[in-house]
Amino acid sequence: MAVQLRIQFVKYATFAPRPEDYFFDSGLLTTKRTYACPSKTSQGQVDESNYICTHNSILNMATIRPVQVDDLTSLKEILHTIELFPAALLDDMIADYLHNPATEALWFTALANNELVALGYCAPEQLTAGTYNLYAIGVRADQQGRGVGKQMMNYLEDVLRRAGHRLLIVETSNDEAQVPAVAFYQSLGYTHEATLRDFWSEGEDKIIFWKKL
Repeated sequence: MAVQLRIQFVKYATFAPRPEDYFFDSGLLTTKRTYACPSKTSQGQVDESNYICTHNSILNMATIRPVQVDDLTSLKEILHTIELFPAALLDDMIADYLHNPATEALWFTALANNELVALGYCAPEQLTAGTYNLYAIGVRADQQGRGVGKQMMNYLEDVLRRAGHRLLIVETSNDEAQVPAVAFYQSLGYTHEATLRDFWSEGEDKIIFWKKL
């Protein structure tokens, strides 16, 4: 049951990008990104725990970083404001990431004005070489439309790219409520790679987006 829930999270991502999110680098806005390069572990893996991405713009300034155990209360508060997944599931979902040094999952968050305002969850597709799936991403309701979603995606893509991974896929829906999410991923260069008809329910298709890192 947990696996079935997990693969549906992005369908319900609720941040609603606006044109200023799509054209963040236009002449009317300025963007500055600063990256602290991730270090390597003894096994040659990228240590994402030291990887922080700060985006400054006229619209918003957020620091994107890996989730820490002390973040859980704030992340649950974010979940209460959006229809991503029930906050009660978070402890079990994130336990392996927090306590297993060998985990390949990525949980990340955005800090704006000294408050956590977003969360994301991405993990590798089993039996693939370098393919990751973005299972969940959401921005706190009062912070939506300020470019945080784009900053979160840029952070995730950079972490995966630096670790040598190849592809990032995102699954959503053709439901009318997901039209902003579809436009958001298209604005970031994701390709509509496949449609699974009637996947979520009769008449509601799964839409799969794909991007080469």
